Amino acid sequence: MKKIIRIAPAVVLSGAMLAAAGLESIPVNAMATNAVMQNLENNSLFTMNGISAKDGMYVLDWLQDEVTGDGEPDTVVLIGHKDKPEDIFVKDIKLVLNDGKTKKFTTVSVGEANGGYEPSLTAVTLGESGERDLLVTMPTGGSGGVNTYGLISFKDGVGKPVVAQEQLNAGLKFEVKFIDQFKAKITELETKTETTVDISDGKEGYIESGIYDKDGKLKQEVTGFANGFSQLAPVWQPDGTFLLEGVQAIAGQYNADKIATASSTWKLEEGKLVPVSVDINKFDRDNIPSANYQKETAYDDKSIILDTRSADVNGDGVRDDVLLVGEREKDSIYATNLRVVVEDGKTKKRVEQSVGEDNGGYDPTLFIGRFDDGKAKDVLVSMATGGSGGTSIYSLLSFTDNKPAQLIAQDKLNAGLQYDVQFKDQYKVEVVNKVTKKQETIDLSKNKGEYIEMGIYDNSGKLLKATEGMVDGFGLLQPVDLAPNKDGIYELRGLQRISGAYHADGLATAVSTWSIKDGELKLLDESIVPLKR
Repeated sequence: MKKIIRIAPAVVLSGAMLAAAGLESIPVNAMATNAVMQNLENNSLFTMNGISAKDGMYVLDWLQDEVTGDGEPDTVVLIGHKDKPEDIFVKDIKLVLNDGKTKKFTTVSVGEANGGYEPSLTAVTLGESGERDLLVTMPTGGSGGVNTYGLISFKDGVGKPVVAQEQLNAGLKFEVKFIDQFKAKITELETKTETTVDISDGKEGYIESGIYDKDGKLKQEVTGFANGFSQLAPVWQPDGTFLLEGVQAIAGQYNADKIATASSTWKLEEGKLVPVSVDINKFDRDNIPSANYQKETAYDDKSIILDTRSADVNGDGVRDDVLLVGEREKDSIYATNLRVVVEDGKTKKRVEQSVGEDNGGYDPTLFIGRFDDGKAKDVLVSMATGGSGGTSIYSLLSFTDNKPAQLIAQDKLNAGLQYDVQFKDQYKVEVVNKVTKKQETIDLSKNKGEYIEMGIYDNSGKLLKATEGMVDGFGLLQPVDLAPNKDGIYELRGLQRISGAYHADGLATAVSTWSIKDGELKLLDESIVPLKR
């Protein structure tokens, strides 16, 4: 089973808000809709368009999407040379387009840097034009965890780079210096913005190496460095557009001495990537997978391990193993009976807690962070529902003193904002929060023809029949440590889709920010962002 990618899957959104944009993935079996192409299987020899088996070009990934701009779905195949099928390093990586309308083939290299381990292909939409481009990811295999990327357009059937590959992979430049008190000063060289991060997690090693004394006085000058992108992925914005989000690791003495992470967003402007924002944070060791347990291995005779972390969640100062476990039928990707198991780092005793009454979903994941002023860090679980609205269910659990509990009742955590969505005269929709009474009016006139055809409006803009829109649950509930305080206690930022005459008729995104106090959610801020339709 392979997916026709209608939009690009974004890691930071866990894939959730993508369907909420009204864009869906459609499964097809082995390219059944396109008889021109061979039956494509990853790691099979590619022998189309004048390429023979002796050339050693293998299928690495593929998708079907409308990428030429003619309205017909096209097929794009990522191919590359391997000496043997079992090789994991691939060179001479190319994209092959089979135009869905003309049936012609076009082949283009992904760039001068065209080798990597297990390359992958994603369709992306950058900017407001709606054009679909192809993002190729090629892990380099180096100790810095850096990937090389290519961004290719096939508009009008012509393959060419959207952004020069060198510029696409350049990232941001930083000056990194250790300073007193086990801290590092990081300066972004373009804007001269300075950020100071705490590096005391590694103080024992720094003292042993003679870099600091035991009181935190710097004894040796250390100049760190930033690596290239370890991640560059499309990120859906509340207004329905996409940016690219890049992640760069910042290291101290050597690659393994990670001290910070730089997250940046970029927009496409006249063939160049332009930075929109940059956020530098202390390296998050709590959200690294546990070294003691592996995903997709058996937990007991019924359950498997779906995600892992290593963090102190009981408050005793020692890292614990945190496991997300559940049950799955054979060949299914839907997990049930989800629960979090904490193995005490000191005693090795285990306690477990169900994620709640809603305890099933797709691609469940863990996030560890402090969400209130308690002594221990908490566990946030997310699980996609798989519905057409692209919503997810969340649970926030506490294991302080090895006493598992819901930090926030699951139904309260997932309630979100409630809105009344009513169509009004003159191609308008009025959105009103039922509790706070915050109001936003959305202009529908760009798509008035559709609403006239549906009989909702007449040609003069008069509403012909009462029409009520709808509001989904959270497509995303994301931990954020808000500036200017950045106090280490996370808030939650939620995104909810607001639809009009039918579910795929996306109108706006409700953006909300919440804090947690005494077991209750407190709304800090809300906004309604109309989609750029």
